[in-house]
Amino acid sequence: MTARGVAGFVVLSADVGRVPPGVVPLVYVDRPGRTGCGIDLDAEGAGRLLGEHLAGHGHRQVGLVTAPVAWPNMTGLERGLRLALEAWGSGLVVAEVAGFHTEDGRRGLGDLLARPDRPTAIAAAGAMLALGVLEEAGARGLRVPADLAVAGYADAAPARFSAPPLTMVGFPE
Repeated sequence: MTARGVAGFVVLSADVGRVPPGVVPLVYVDRPGRTGCGIDLDAEGAGRLLGEHLAGHGHRQVGLVTAPVAWPNMTGLERGLRLALEAWGSGLVVAEVAGFHTEDGRRGLGDLLARPDRPTAIAAAGAMLALGVLEEAGARGLRVPADLAVAGYADAAPARFSAPPLTMVGFPE
């Protein structure tokens, strides 16, 4: 790419491995803990907003459908959500899934609904996960939001067209 005149790369939430220093400038987006240039999102703040919103609507058991919490860009979301819910006297149960696809959202909701401490609200760690949660809820005959509240993190265009509309914590564009 440098032979074609590319001056640098913006790396979105991906591990590019080792790039020799000085070969090409990299700017990381949503990779907390990386050294060098980067833009970090306030995932913990977003988690707090989601937790306060859901607990404020009376939910005392909230489920989180997320890619692995150990991923640096997911750790803060789980922490912020947990802290906000604890402040309201609410609990959090987590379903970790492989990635950010609708199938992962469906699987995560299935895992949460199989629990004895079944949540009344779901926070999804991405728009496609939230859409998968909506699909699975519909397939199980659950009405959103009457039977199950669904909200998400990292707003994306597909979530804006969902039925019912999703509450999403997003970022300025």
